[in-house]
Amino acid sequence: MNIFLSWWIHFQQRKTLLFFFVVLAFCGYGLKIAFQSEIQAFPELTNVQVQVITQFQGKAAEEVERQITIPLEVALTGMNDAWPANYNT
Repeated sequence: MNIFLSWWIHFQQRKTLLFFFVVLAFCGYGLKIAFQSEIQAFPELTNVQVQVITQFQGKAAEEVERQITIPLEVALTGMNDAWPANYNT
């Protein structure tokens, strides 16, 4: 048997009250950390997506997409610290 495990068992038998205090302290600390953590139980697994809708009168849709929409989507996709938002204009 492992030396630490046998020592722990003998410690529990000799100093029962102190042993339970140590165990409760570890459990309390674990619960404190568990409630403070910001880990989500169901994390978001989808990729961050950016949709840009542009309108420019007098230009063809393909030209607006090639000159404005695609470069804007590429620039916004790599943004750090972005948050999801819905904008309707």
